[in-house]
Amino acid sequence: MTARAIIIGATRSGSGKTSVTIGILRALTRRGLKVRGAKSGPDYID
Repeated sequence: MTARAIIIGATRSGSGKTSVTIGILRALTRRGLKVRGAKSGPDYID
């Protein structure tokens, strides 16, 4: 199976990117998919 990616982005910090990402990961996991999350940015907050 080919690996696929979803990228979540926004124009500022505090916009809910992490919350949305966690929700998507949870929904995909409940469907039986194996998922992984990663956070990237100049600081752990971004």
